[in-house]
Amino acid sequence: MLAIVLGVAFTVASFVVADSLRATFSKLVNDIEAGVDLTARTKLDFGDSTDRKTDRCAVLTPIRAVDG
Repeated sequence: MLAIVLGVAFTVASFVVADSLRATFSKLVNDIEAGVDLTARTKLDFGDSTDRKTDRCAVLTPIRAVDG
């Protein structure tokens, strides 16, 4: 009986922790992206996303051509 109680307790605790982490990261992402409607990035074939070059003219010209 002790094994069943401990198993259920660990299972419930795992679900509570997972749900808490999911809610925390969801709130964090929403806070980081607050006020941002569009993010334009250059194409990166391979590598770390922090290595992206900022070529504002090449990125902004096609975006400005879109209606709306």
